[in-house]
This record gives sequence, C-alpha cells and structure tokens, in this order.
Amino acid sequence: MADEGRPWPDRPDADLVTEAQTGLRGQGALVEMMRRLKDTLDRQNRVNTCLTYTIIGLMIVQIGVAAYQIVSASLAR
Repeated sequence: MADEGRPWPDRPDADLVTEAQTGLRGQGALVEMMRRLKDTLDRQNRVNTCLTYTIIGLMIVQIGVAAYQIVSASLAR
C-alpha cells in the first residue's frame, strides 16, 4: 500500500478498512475507525441538543404570542 508511512489519523476511511481486514497490522486502523465514529456521534449529539433547545425556545415564544392574543382579545371586549 502506498500510504504505509502515513499515520493512522491521516489515512482515508477506505485505507483503514483495508488495513483492518489484513490482519495484525490493522489493530491501529480499528482504533482509528472507532475514534472517528465516536467523534461523529459526539458531533451529532451536540447538533441534536442544539436543535432541541431551539425548538423549546420557539415553543415558548409561540405560547407567549398565543397568550398575548388571548389576553388582548379578552380586554378588547
């Protein structure tokens, strides 16, 4: 393989899979693949948390607008 001198983090995913399937030399590739998977999952978790807080905030605004409309309609009578 042409990338044998490159460190694990610098190799593309396809090379890591090939190295992991070839045998004992592939143990570093397995660890690197798991690290990349963990990083991806952590990033997705942060995005989901941010979206959840955004939705909660928008719901609070929507409830506030609805309450304002109800109060202003009842006072207008």
